[in-house]
Amino acid sequence: MASIAMMLSLFTSFFLLQLSDAQKSFTSGGIEESSILTSHIQSQTSPTSTIIEPVPSQSSTPSENRAVDIFGTGNYTVLDIYVSGGQEQSNGCNATASTYVRTVAYTVTPHGNAVIDGDIIVGTEADILNAAVHPSLRKRSSSIVSNAPQKWPRGVVLYNYQAGLDKKHIDYFQEGVKQWTDRLPFLKFEYSTDRNARTVVASDGNRSPYGCCGGMIELCPGCGNTRSARHEIGHTLGLYHEHQRPDRDLYMTLSCPGGKCNSVVIANTATFVGTGMNWAGSYDVNSLMHYSLSGSLPVGSKWYDFDFKLIPGLFYKGYAELPSRLDVQRVCELYYEDCHSICGDGIFSPGYGEECDDGNNDNGDGCSSSCKKEACVPTCHPSNHECGDKASCTTFDTSPNGLFPRTGQTFCMCEAGFRGTGLDRSGRDQYRVEWENRHGGQTHRVFVKPGQACRDVCSDIQCSEVPIKNTCR
Repeated sequence: MASIAMMLSLFTSFFLLQLSDAQKSFTSGGIEESSILTSHIQSQTSPTSTIIEPVPSQSSTPSENRAVDIFGTGNYTVLDIYVSGGQEQSNGCNATASTYVRTVAYTVTPHGNAVIDGDIIVGTEADILNAAVHPSLRKRSSSIVSNAPQKWPRGVVLYNYQAGLDKKHIDYFQEGVKQWTDRLPFLKFEYSTDRNARTVVASDGNRSPYGCCGGMIELCPGCGNTRSARHEIGHTLGLYHEHQRPDRDLYMTLSCPGGKCNSVVIANTATFVGTGMNWAGSYDVNSLMHYSLSGSLPVGSKWYDFDFKLIPGLFYKGYAELPSRLDVQRVCELYYEDCHSICGDGIFSPGYGEECDDGNNDNGDGCSSSCKKEACVPTCHPSNHECGDKASCTTFDTSPNGLFPRTGQTFCMCEAGFRGTGLDRSGRDQYRVEWENRHGGQTHRVFVKPGQACRDVCSDIQCSEVPIKNTCR
């Protein structure tokens, strides 16, 4: 019995020693490199994502002309964790996907949230360490990180505010909400004290959990990135990063100045299979959920630059400030039971509250960002001489007769070849409509408010720089 007790004691001491060694880490250039695991699961990460240290390209501030998607603490730990694939669909049936391993770089925010992939909150540091892989431990039956987002029931997102949250943060959040609800009218954001509500808090960066429910959405309106609240709300709704989808390397490659990428940069931008995620459709480089093609990441006291280099022929509009058409479609597909129309897709859906749909989400063009009709210029009276210089009170005499509701009304129209003096080209104060009368096509005529002068010369015969606003016909 004594010998058995001694053997158990020796085994326990050996196990604890191994665990202690595994949790030790070293610091190099402000980076905490975990000694738990160094190997990658190549099938789950980009084949080009190879950790190479040291990295020569670094600075104490972000490089000029580089977008910063990630702010805040730069103390990262790189380690492998178990990730649950959630549920995937096969032949129309749900099937539980297997757990696999991902290499991540995590940091802890001032609110105690553990963050991976730049801005995805996955719980606390204790939670993520509990999901860590260790060669001397058996694989756990569960993990904190899931690739399958939990949807908000019926598309109703419950939220509340941190006590004393200032107006600047509240407005930042609400503006982001509006960009999504304008496009997806089925979505509802309701203030609630329910335990499943997500709390909006002030922080040193912008971060959110992935999907429903509870937790915090950390916002920083002063971090210099106007789009970030919209991006984080995309995560809250259930969208992941577009640049981390498994086919990214078919469209672009990750590179860093000097040819060597920091391990934290690699882990925060790595592609992975993401079972349970919606990777359907073409790669969307113009997605709101895509990081900048030229970015910079804070690691310790330094900033590390990185670039996504596009293959020739891929059209890039620039750093996305708003949800793209594909972003909106993916949220609609995720909530397919409740989403029946998309505002801005050009499909008029009056049964779901649309008064118009002109194929965009711009204001000032006759159809608002939320697909509601906007006011047109007021009518004029020919005998009152209300119109400004080079404009006249002209009858909207369309043919065939009565084709449009405003046929027969009189409006101030600029002379052919002229547009409103000093007006912007948004369509708020001047516009054209597609129409014709007995003299032929009149789409080149510009409508303005009474009293507005028309001295600016059009750029072409159609005055095409002035937007068409057919809802005002």
